[in-house]
Amino acid sequence: MRKMLSITLTLIFALTAYAAEANRGPKSVPTTLNKNYEPVGREIPADLSQSTFNHSLREITGVLVDSSKNGYGMLVSETNPISRNEANTDQILMGYRQFVGLTATSGAIGGTYSDDGGASFTSFSNLNDGLSVAGGRYPSAIATANYPVILWNESGGGGGGDYGGRGFYTFDEGGYGEGIFYDPTDIHNNPSVNDSWIVVPCYNTDASGNNYMTVVMADWSNDKDHFMFHANEQAAWEGSEFQFSNSLTILNTVREFRTGGYVSNGNMDINDDGIGYYAVSAYIRDEDSSMVNNHTLFVKKTEDFGATWSGWYWEPDALLDAYFEDVFPDSSYDMFDSSDVSYLGDALGANWSPFITYDLEVISDPNGAMHIWAGVLPSWGESVYVRYSEENGIYHFSVPADGFSGGGGPVTMEISSIGSMQMGWAYDNPGWSANVISGAYDRTIDDALYISYYTVTDTGTTNDGTSWADANIVGSFSLDNGQTWSTVENLTNTVDGELDEIDGHLNRVAENGSVQLLYQIPDFDVATIDPPEQNEDYMQRLYFVNHAFIAAGTDDDRAEMPGYFNLNQNYPNPFNPGTQISFVLPEAGHVELTVFDITGRELVSLYQGQLNAGSHEVSFDGSAHASGTYFYRLEMNGHQAVKKMLLVK
Repeated sequence: MRKMLSITLTLIFALTAYAAEANRGPKSVPTTLNKNYEPVGREIPADLSQSTFNHSLREITGVLVDSSKNGYGMLVSETNPISRNEANTDQILMGYRQFVGLTATSGAIGGTYSDDGGASFTSFSNLNDGLSVAGGRYPSAIATANYPVILWNESGGGGGGDYGGRGFYTFDEGGYGEGIFYDPTDIHNNPSVNDSWIVVPCYNTDASGNNYMTVVMADWSNDKDHFMFHANEQAAWEGSEFQFSNSLTILNTVREFRTGGYVSNGNMDINDDGIGYYAVSAYIRDEDSSMVNNHTLFVKKTEDFGATWSGWYWEPDALLDAYFEDVFPDSSYDMFDSSDVSYLGDALGANWSPFITYDLEVISDPNGAMHIWAGVLPSWGESVYVRYSEENGIYHFSVPADGFSGGGGPVTMEISSIGSMQMGWAYDNPGWSANVISGAYDRTIDDALYISYYTVTDTGTTNDGTSWADANIVGSFSLDNGQTWSTVENLTNTVDGELDEIDGHLNRVAENGSVQLLYQIPDFDVATIDPPEQNEDYMQRLYFVNHAFIAAGTDDDRAEMPGYFNLNQNYPNPFNPGTQISFVLPEAGHVELTVFDITGRELVSLYQGQLNAGSHEVSFDGSAHASGTYFYRLEMNGHQAVKKMLLVK
């Protein structure tokens, strides 16, 4: 009920405000980074007696792994809280902020391990016990060949600046599942110098078995620079301490970029050939604005596992503007007003420009190509327009390994569209500057890429008249290295409209069409921050799921497939009374297409029987059913997909 009332008040305010500016166009918001990395209110005990959470009724395919006192450990794209041991792919490691008691701190660092591919997990608690009062933040996990590693930041842990942030790591000296964790060890060689936050780690093993660890952190005080640490073992890592280099400034905010909240924390990935990328979104410093004016992507490249880096590359204004001039309309429909509005003008560059947002996901694929996923929306001066059109959404930017030359400067990035964020950015949760974007590449399917992010997928009204907005984690895949993308599908559908799935993170390496996803579900009965203002201010239930984007098969099999296993969004949606449901099958098999109501009760079987490979379409007539949200599920040969539809009479 807490969630329903919160959304109701938001909607009332939004409708009132937007009705008053129907002729002015969508409301603008400042372009400065306003993401809430930490709670605004004070931390309070978790009252579990209030909880009515029942995961067995509310979650379809996920495995309940553990609980977290609040959700701030996973609300950034830059961390990697889930990792798989590629030498033994049944071993999965996760690091997160863990619930360790009703009155205990929310900063306890926990870890969990599976040796059966995620069917079951063994958890370890208080890995940062005794380091500070405030506790751990933003943990990441790295599953090396022999040892599980957990990295995190400690708030008030003896670092410098305003918050005392300090980077640590630990590992299980006994190997996987033994629980013999090494004493928390500093990453920074002089931790009191910087206020260290958001550990971004990469671990690599080259063809000769040598091991490399590269870590970047951001200083949230002082000049807010970003700095890097590098370690290498010229042999297999045998569980000794990492010999990190002294800190290297990889981003100098004052010298290179516009200050005052216009630079993202930054993200990084390096492949096992040593080719990698570090990327931020930012405005270049005002003195250099003639070089590039847009708030855009800036990228550094390494070819030696992070030991050295190039200068900054960026997408030229002319290329970015030319792409989005054909994407964003001059006149657009405001979702809170029935009239067309003209606000941005008819000349891109003269009046407005594309704005690349602060949450980035970065991958260096096995061929060394750069892939970045980020949000893009229109900006005008110091404002962005989050509700402007359906084209406000997630985009993919890529450059082949040989596309970088000269050690820095303009570089041509290929751009492709993933999915709309207009509905998601219309609400404070997740908000335009507070999404979590996570990507993966496939180690068995050449040129296959995957992306997940979370958004508002549906809105509705309950029986008592209160309103709700439903957040789910959605995703897409590409079979041509990011040139085109599949229809966006819902990865975490539940049958309860009051339930949100948020802050999803993919294991960076997928296999044979399947990804591994860690995400959170807030328990809205148990607030842990007073007052609660966003989804992360509640106790969280952590879930793991294997999701099959693509049906399994060999490359030869896949080349002959007329499509892939994919359930499309029904059309039209909302509908009254009829709608069409289409889907694609990669092979012949027994198919079941079923409709459920919002409680999970089966209403009607639309199809049950054999179908050939290819595209199919089935009609659903809602004449006999009441207005509301319904689910339809497609099952075939062990594959399953679920989507929502809205009947409005």
